[in-house]
Amino acid sequence: MGESLMERRRVQDEGPWVVNCFYMGRIPHLSAFVVYNKIMFYVYIIKSLKDSRLYIGYTDNLRKRIIEHNSGLSGYTKKYMPWKLIYYEAYLSQRDAIIREKRLKQFAKGYVQLKRRLKFSLE
Repeated sequence: MGESLMERRRVQDEGPWVVNCFYMGRIPHLSAFVVYNKIMFYVYIIKSLKDSRLYIGYTDNLRKRIIEHNSGLSGYTKKYMPWKLIYYEAYLSQRDAIIREKRLKQFAKGYVQLKRRLKFSLE
């Protein structure tokens, strides 16, 4: 009681992994959480600026992976450089990210729906 709305409070969730985060005020709101010391896994879509080709991939270091694509360090994508990141999704579970990447690559319906959502990013 009597806590200021600006008071920083520490929260720990001790599940199979530990997340340290802070929230402002009495009630933690999802938008106020900042997660520290946790590896995230990303499913991403990049677009070739050379011929508008799309590439779907997954990684645990998005920034590094985009640099690798644009440096020619990735076999398939080096022919179509440069690349621009147009979309990504973040997952706490590597398994979830791998499943999502495979579904986007294998199932046309999910890919078509995502392309509809990204209509103006693909132009």
